[in-house]
Amino acid sequence: MPPKAADKIVKLFEEKLEELKLGELSAPLIREMVNALLVEHGLLEHRNKLARLGMPVADVDRMLSENRGQRNFMSLMATTSASVFREYVVHKILPREAARLYLLGTIDFEGLETWCFSVYSRLYLPDLVRTVIGEVGGVEAEVVLRDPDMNEDMLMLLSDSVRMFGRRLSIFYSEPRENTSNWLAEAEISVIRPFDKTVMQPVDGFLLVMARGAVSSEGHPFGEAGIISGKASINMLNLFLKSGNSERKFWDNLSETVETVAAAFTAKKRFLQRFWPGEEGSYVVSLVGVEQLVTKQGFGRVELVRKAAQECSGVDDVVVLLGSRASRRAADRMKRLDELSLGVREVERMTGDAQYSSDVVPASSNEARELARYFTGGLVAKMNVKEAEELLDLRPLVVLSS
Repeated sequence: MPPKAADKIVKLFEEKLEELKLGELSAPLIREMVNALLVEHGLLEHRNKLARLGMPVADVDRMLSENRGQRNFMSLMATTSASVFREYVVHKILPREAARLYLLGTIDFEGLETWCFSVYSRLYLPDLVRTVIGEVGGVEAEVVLRDPDMNEDMLMLLSDSVRMFGRRLSIFYSEPRENTSNWLAEAEISVIRPFDKTVMQPVDGFLLVMARGAVSSEGHPFGEAGIISGKASINMLNLFLKSGNSERKFWDNLSETVETVAAAFTAKKRFLQRFWPGEEGSYVVSLVGVEQLVTKQGFGRVELVRKAAQECSGVDDVVVLLGSRASRRAADRMKRLDELSLGVREVERMTGDAQYSSDVVPASSNEARELARYFTGGLVAKMNVKEAEELLDLRPLVVLSS
């Protein structure tokens, strides 16, 4: 802060103290009063640097009361530390426009609780499995083992350890395996393997993945680095509702939003080098609300995906892939914030009482084939036997016991 501005704030603070006659002062109270003066005089950037991070006392009281007698100590510590890191990311790491759009629900980032030091998903080769326990706290969503050479007891133990951190454990098999899916399903471990006609059909159809190489259970390809560094979602319905029914404005909004997300990814990339030096992965963007735009506004599903893919491919500094699946959490958060900012009636006009769609759902195997060209971050789709067999030439993968 410039010396003159600092002297002015100090003088105003001293005048306020004289006026209020508070007696004893605590450090938190002094900080609150100074921060209020900084906001009042347009020094928001300096206020953000001095702001305390954490949970209000009332929230901590409620959390402790709700967990009385449960002895879930890891959860208590994780919740409180997550609050600090989430605020740190929003106030310190995210570019200002990215933070603004995040708070509005136009975009969402996965894993903000550990975003400044964690990667979204990590692939471990057999000789690196021993490092999983030490690194799992730095993985936001999913640990994937590639062709692990481990017995059932060891896998179960590893799965329990990973779940303690609130993460998922999945296995990617390069070749079809027999007699594995039953006990892995009981252990809540997903299996991703090449699809062929020997796969037993689930009641609700196959969950196929159209992507190259080793992938996560969400269908995101790891590439040579074996890392998906981050994941974000874009609220397509929000962009449309704010475009005033202008298709040109909608596409402009999409382009600007992808740029904003990419800038946030670039900021994360710089920060990750402190903790993952020399290990640089790709980033994934997913689209929320595509199905409503298709059914309610007459957009073509392929057209929406193609335009989004073009925007992602034009990003500099980081590799941004387009994925077909956003998280249910992100989609629900976006709808809730849209109802607050745009109004419940406006949102219901687009969705009725339904949820925002978190997946892009191909209408047929032919459309899936076309969409797969643009989903560089993987296309995941439910298919029946006939549809799945029509896509065999794409060498799809199948997700089992998910």
